[in-house]
Amino acid sequence: MTNTALIVLDFINGINQQDSFKAFLEKHHTLEKANQLIAYARKQQDLIIFVKVGFSDSYVELAHRSPIFKHNKPNNWLKLSESSTDFDPKLDYHKGDVVVIKHRINAFYATSLEAILNANQIENLILCGISTNFAVEATARDAHDRNYVVTIAKDACASNSEENQEKSLSILSMMAEVKTVDEIVH
Repeated sequence: MTNTALIVLDFINGINQQDSFKAFLEKHHTLEKANQLIAYARKQQDLIIFVKVGFSDSYVELAHRSPIFKHNKPNNWLKLSESSTDFDPKLDYHKGDVVVIKHRINAFYATSLEAILNANQIENLILCGISTNFAVEATARDAHDRNYVVTIAKDACASNSEENQEKSLSILSMMAEVKTVDEIVH
C-alpha cells in the first residue's frame, strides 16, 4: 500500500438520481471516469475510501438549521436504512471496501476519516465524487488545512450545473492539483 488514498464521495442513489446531477453524470461519463480511477487505485494498492451522506431513521444527527439538510426529515430523505443511500449500482464499489458515513457536507466532520488516514500513514489524497461545489470542495478545503497533498480528479466529479462545476474547480485549483483521470493514471 502506498501513502495515497482515493476518497470517493457521495455517489449514492438519492443524489445521483436527482435530475440535474443525473444529466451531468450522463453527459460527462462521470461514473465511468470514477471507476477508471478506482480500478487504478486498486491496481496501485492505494487505500480506497467510499464516503456517503446519510442519517439514522430518527435523524438524530441531522443539522436541522442547515438549508441543505432541513428538508431531509420531512421528506424521509437519505435514511441509511433505505436504498437512497446505497452506492450507485454503476459504481465499482465492492462489499468489504472501506466506507465512511458522514452527516454533513465535509467528509472529515465528525467521521472516522482522519483516523483511517492516520492509521494508514496517508499523506496524499485523490478526491472524486458528487457534488464538486459542496462535498468535494468542503473535503478538499479541510484536507488542505490538515496538511494533506490533495488532487482533484475533475472529470470524476459532478455538479448540478456546468457553471458550478467550473467555479468550484477554479477555487479548488488554489489549494489542490486539479487533473483529469487520464493525467492521474498515466
